[in-house]
Amino acid sequence: LFGEAPSRIVVSVRPDAVADVLHRATEAGVPAVRIGTTGGPVLSIAVAPLGPLSAGVRDLRERADACLAPIVGD
Repeated sequence: LFGEAPSRIVVSVRPDAVADVLHRATEAGVPAVRIGTTGGPVLSIAVAPLGPLSAGVRDLRERADACLAPIVGD
């Protein structure tokens, strides 16, 4: 859904800190957008122009582990 190239980062913050982080980024001239939320068994991300996407956290973890196992071992 996105690339984590050297010029991009994903920041995770508590819901009550989102406005402050976005405000600070704006003040610093850094483009920033809220891309989604989590809080339970489902990860939801809003991706323009696709709209909201959701995936089960357990499924994401299993796929990430399966993909990395051949590289880093069990």
